Amino acid sequence: MRSVLLLCVFACMVFAKSSSTPKTVPSKGTDLILQSAGSNENTFVNGELVSVLRKNVVFKYDDLTFKSESATWWRTKGIVQFTDKVFASRKGQSLLCNSMRYERSRDDLTATGNVQYCDSVKNLSVKGDRCRYDLKSKQCYLDGNPKVIQIDTSITPVETLSIVAASMIYDDSLKRVNANTSIILNKGKLKTTCDSAQYDSKSGVAKLRILPKMYYDEQQLKGDSVDLLFRNDTLRNAIISGNADGLYVEIDKRDTSRTVVLGDSMALAISPDGFMDSVQVYRNVRSTYTHTANTKAQNKVTGKEMLVSFADSSKIKQAKVYGNAVSNYTIEENNAATGTNMASGDTLAVWFNEGKATRLRVLGSVRGTYHPQ
Repeated sequence: MRSVLLLCVFACMVFAKSSSTPKTVPSKGTDLILQSAGSNENTFVNGELVSVLRKNVVFKYDDLTFKSESATWWRTKGIVQFTDKVFASRKGQSLLCNSMRYERSRDDLTATGNVQYCDSVKNLSVKGDRCRYDLKSKQCYLDGNPKVIQIDTSITPVETLSIVAASMIYDDSLKRVNANTSIILNKGKLKTTCDSAQYDSKSGVAKLRILPKMYYDEQQLKGDSVDLLFRNDTLRNAIISGNADGLYVEIDKRDTSRTVVLGDSMALAISPDGFMDSVQVYRNVRSTYTHTANTKAQNKVTGKEMLVSFADSSKIKQAKVYGNAVSNYTIEENNAATGTNMASGDTLAVWFNEGKATRLRVLGSVRGTYHPQ
């Protein structure tokens, strides 16, 4: 009886080795199904049936297809190690890597070596040295220099949004990226840094947390948290909450001006052509305005709320301050300070031309004093 059993096992092994398209059916639930291979050599290792597959190896898992030039399959354990030209795909998505390991007990895939994932529907790709993909939750855990890239084809020339971090989790169902530690997000004129971030490619919202800093053109912003709002993959708004701190630099051939704005929170709007449109500052507004040609002529404004409007090419056009507005404005003649004018009221408006304040208007409960120098 024992000889008959051994003979049957040997016959099965010979058949599997000679078959060009061996197949197996999972015992229960979703599992990898071998569709084809150029060759299949079976051996027993410590009581485990191990299949070594070569040339045009193809497996299926639900709607996923896996291809490679070689694979080792531990059948009882439900483990497959893919090597050599590893490629995985489903509709609109693909993944390339040097090697990949599937484990049935964990229901996950681990890809290593030059990992490249692409979502053609969202024009989004993920690159890294290593990733683990949970087949049930459809979450991809990345470390080893991970980078997310999204191509914005709605504008000309085409822009690329990139996110790099120490580690990331990409949710394939929600199309959402969670990044941690040493994060850099770049897109066109925009550059941000922080230590915790979430980017939702469906809603176009990026949430930056833990020491977020934002650089856009000549604007620098920071606060407790920063939310970036993209529309059709183009940055349109930024919201800074908690200890909002903004610096705006306007460079001119003759002079350079620096505007510092502080408040509890701040909202930034970007025009469709990519230039600054407006900045709204809320609660406890403090602002200073100086020129490099005459640093002693420092203008200060305080109030409850402030709206700064910009003209073409992000040049400051007007600033309005609401609620207990107070202005200390230095009168200049020939780039020399001649006196300081202090004005207060319910509302204060300042108009600018070529980066310099040219007109001041105060409305409601107006008070003012002038101190010559």
